[in-house]
Amino acid sequence: MPTCRMHGARRAHTTLRGEEHPAYKHGRETTEMRMDRAMASARLALLEQVGYAIGMLSGTRTRGRKPLRIAEVCPELQSLLSPQAVKE
Repeated sequence: MPTCRMHGARRAHTTLRGEEHPAYKHGRETTEMRMDRAMASARLALLEQVGYAIGMLSGTRTRGRKPLRIAEVCPELQSLLSPQAVKE
């Protein structure tokens, strides 16, 4: 396997994936599972934003930072939000 001559990192297409990867542990933290969890979190955050935008939800909002992939999920729901609601 070729490695980067500067810092020893392997190219993305030569690294082992899934159970073959040396850092693989019990299957709960694979890249695919992390992506699935991130997308599910983004969907929930978007539904919460839509709920507040249409007046269906009230009270305090979920604390913490918003998911990074919120712009990638459910574009049809994003049209329900005003530009101000997306920035919050």
